Amino acid sequence: MNLLLKYVRPILALLLFFLLSACTPDGESGLSGQLLVQDQPLASAQVEIYLKAGKDRSVQPFAVAVTDGNGRYQLSLPAGSYFVIGKKRETTEDGRTRMLMAESPTNPHLVADGMTQAATFNLHEMWR
Repeated sequence: MNLLLKYVRPILALLLFFLLSACTPDGESGLSGQLLVQDQPLASAQVEIYLKAGKDRSVQPFAVAVTDGNGRYQLSLPAGSYFVIGKKRETTEDGRTRMLMAESPTNPHLVADGMTQAATFNLHEMWR
C-alpha cells in the first residue's frame, strides 16, 4: 500500500498541475514593438494608440506607453484594430528642440488573443 501511495501522489500532483494550467486564461492581449531613430533604439519615446486613422489627432489617444531603454514598448489592449504613432520631443546638444515622430508603416494593427508584435519603425525629425 505504501509503495502505491509513493507513486500515486506525484502522478496526482502532476495531473492537478496540468488541469489547473488548462483552466488559467491564456494571458493578456495587447501590442508590443520597438521604436528607433536612425536605426538605433529610442528610449523614453511616447507611443500613442488611436482607434482611427488620419493625421487629425484632435482626440486623446486610446492608450499611451513609454519606451524602455531598448526602445521597446508593450500595452495591454482589448481585441481590436489600432493605429500606432511614435513621438519624442528632445533637446539637442546645441540647445535646439526637435520633435521626432512617425506612424507605424504597418497600421492598422489587429490585436486578438495574446500579444501582437508590431513592426519596428524609425521616428524622423519633423521640420518646422
